Amino acid sequence: TIARSGRDIGEIPAVKNPKRRRRCEKSLLAFLETHFQEAFYLAWSDDHLRVIRQIENICRNGGLKALAMPRGFGKTAIVERASIWAQLCGLHQMVAMIGPESDHAVERIASVRMIYETNDTLLEDFPEVCYPFRRLEGITQRRLLYRGRPIRMKLSVDRIILPDIPGSKAAMSIVGACGITGQIRGLATTLPGGRIIRPSFIMCDDPQTEESANSPSQCTTRAATINKAVLGLVAPGKAISVFI
Repeated sequence: TIARSGRDIGEIPAVKNPKRRRRCEKSLLAFLETHFQEAFYLAWSDDHLRVIRQIENICRNGGLKALAMPRGFGKTAIVERASIWAQLCGLHQMVAMIGPESDHAVERIASVRMIYETNDTLLEDFPEVCYPFRRLEGITQRRLLYRGRPIRMKLSVDRIILPDIPGSKAAMSIVGACGITGQIRGLATTLPGGRIIRPSFIMCDDPQTEESANSPSQCTTRAATINKAVLGLVAPGKAISVFI
């Protein structure tokens, strides 16, 4: 009984600022400005605003878009946080982040997990997702309970499955990551009960390395991977959103 009570997270805290949450759900830009001031502390350029609008449009309405952006533009930070926004708003049940190598993918998952675990304003506005992360206290193997029922969530080096709190728009949403030369088709995930979830929102961040960019054959191979493996991730007949 003592062990079980120690695993129960109790009641989910109430949303501290419902108006602010609604504003962030309506706008990716508002979400970034509200919850990630430490990452985006400089004024936006017109190009930043254009990119953010395009990511939001593709996330909401589907489509394919590729953009080239300079180093230091902040694209990785934007892409990571856009994936979180898409899940918290319930727009996509699975988001995939694809980078140049597997190490890059591991770093992205670790970064997303850190945000869920430590961002205080995100906890205030989306407690149904962030509060269980806090109660894990960094112990991945801990099996939490909510109202006496096991919370289904998963944290691994290449995947996060968000907690299945009743009423949560993000319940059992998945963010997965891999390198573009890795097992991209393996991003599809089987949930408890047997249902297979495939990515519907895919973001490729720096799909090339310096070495591969200087090799015509590797450029051809990576373009083919995007056109076949990446675009083939979505289930048949479903709309897909891809931003590169």
